[in-house]
Amino acid sequence: ARWEARQALDAAGMTTYVRTEYELVSATGSAVQLRVKSETTAPPQAVSNPMLGADAQVQVEKLAGTNTGTVTVQLDGLVPTGEMSGTTNTTMSLTMGGQTQQMGVDIKMKTTVAPVKK
Repeated sequence: ARWEARQALDAAGMTTYVRTEYELVSATGSAVQLRVKSETTAPPQAVSNPMLGADAQVQVEKLAGTNTGTVTVQLDGLVPTGEMSGTTNTTMSLTMGGQTQQMGVDIKMKTTVAPVKK
């Protein structure tokens, strides 16, 4: 089985769109394992950041990211276990004091989720 979820998010004043694909890998007993793949994008947009001052303008030119991983859901538990890895690349410009600076931000991330053992 496969399905897809789409959502629009407001992250710190920037609108992003996330498309996530789920694929059922296995279902045994009370455990379900899923393969997960997501893509994040953002259209060009102005983003306000009050920490930069009143004359600062931030313009996001491009944002694109991908994540992949697996999640195991114990149907008789509260917290799934899983691991996701991905990258996000952003191109933006900052205009302040009459000068404009182009910037690129590349993020590589790995996230692990597991219940706390007592």
